[in-house]
This record gives sequence, structure tokens and C-alpha cells, in this order.
Amino acid sequence: MLFCDTELIVTKIWSDVKYGMCDPWILQKIEENKYDLFLLCNIDLPWEEDPQREHPHMREKLFSLYHDEMTKRGFPFNIVSGIGKKRLMNAIDFVETAIVENEK
Repeated sequence: MLFCDTELIVTKIWSDVKYGMCDPWILQKIEENKYDLFLLCNIDLPWEEDPQREHPHMREKLFSLYHDEMTKRGFPFNIVSGIGKKRLMNAIDFVETAIVENEK
């Protein structure tokens, strides 16, 4: 099992938002790298500042961009919501369900 915190969909979205374009190599690799499941984190947690985060006022727009990208490409994904342990348990449930489905 491989878990990636930031993969090329994230890089594509940030490239588009920050620079108005995305390198073709990234787009090509998105198509080549297949994942069994994406966990898209909902924006139901309060925004916390940290050196790598930008645009607290764009959370809904960014979430929509990620959601639309997954949907457009037909990638399997679930939206992880909840606070604290509930959020963790929701993510675990999605992963366990994907494992069972992939074993069929």
C-alpha cells in the first residue's frame, strides 16, 4: 500500500492557480500514474496558517478544482470529512473498502 500526501494532481492544480499553466510532463505523468483510490480532504476543518499554505480565502474554489479534476478524469475518490478521530475513521473506512473491492 502506498500513501501519497502530495501527488501530481496537486502539482497540476497549484501550477494552474499560481502560474496559469501546467508543464506537459506533469499532465502526461498524471495519466500514466494510476492509483486505486484518492482521498480528497473536505474543507470542514478550520484553516491553519503554515509556511506551505496559501489562499485561505480560496478554500472552496481549490476544493472544487480538485473535485472537478478527479471527476473529469474518472479517478476513484472519496471525500474525507469529520473532526478528529471521526475524520481518521472515515479515511480508514474508505481505504478498507477499496482494499476489499480490489481483492474481488
